[in-house]
Amino acid sequence: MTVPNPLTLRALRLIGGEWRGIGRTVPVRINRIVAEPWNSDRLQRARQLLAEGRKPPPVHLVSWRLGNIRIYEPSDGIHRVSAAREAGRSHIAARLSGEHVCDPARCLIRGRNFYVLKPDGYACDWENGVDEALLAELRRLGVPG
Repeated sequence: MTVPNPLTLRALRLIGGEWRGIGRTVPVRINRIVAEPWNSDRLQRARQLLAEGRKPPPVHLVSWRLGNIRIYEPSDGIHRVSAAREAGRSHIAARLSGEHVCDPARCLIRGRNFYVLKPDGYACDWENGVDEALLAELRRLGVPG
């Protein structure tokens, strides 16, 4: 099961775009969720919940969409996603609060600087430059420059 690259999520966050509220619970493919556990006790509790056969509450996700790329980011449930992934589950119940519809055409790369088009023109979001790996990912996702 391939998990989205966290660098792709980082790039989509920078690109940003229109917010669309969703507010419903749906099954989501676990391999589309970027979730890296950070607390071993919480991860163990999530594993135990699955081992006991109890149904966990839905995780809470935000979607980042660019064309046919859709990546989900948990606002609640990182450890439940990780435990379900370890257990080989393909889907998880998720409450989708909404999605960011990303538009790389509103962005620009010049040198090592990344710009986002604001209502009054381009604004530099990264005065000190963006690292090469992130620049490469932004270009891969279609940011001109």
